[in-house]
Amino acid sequence: MTMTGCGTATTPSAFVGDGLVSVANARSDDSELLTQDASPRVNLPATYDGDEAGWTVVAICSSASSIEASESIEVAVIPTGAFRQDAKNALQEGHYSDAVDCEGRPFR
Repeated sequence: MTMTGCGTATTPSAFVGDGLVSVANARSDDSELLTQDASPRVNLPATYDGDEAGWTVVAICSSASSIEASESIEVAVIPTGAFRQDAKNALQEGHYSDAVDCEGRPFR
């Protein structure tokens, strides 16, 4: 997190490994949230249906340096139940970074 004169701004990377609900709660109501289902990367079928509960962010990018100020946010998610040690290791090694295209969203 970054402290600003008006409050707290959260960098996109602060949400990696956290629940998708946290991104949804932090973003402004008029921002765009694009969600990529990366379940096939953990050998599961893609099943994301728009319900933010039960999903973990494995990659993220945004149009501004803080989620709160971003007009556009893109995330890649996997089911929280699949976020086990092997998925955590893959995350640390950067294996999910290409799961979001980040065009127009240069901040990670």
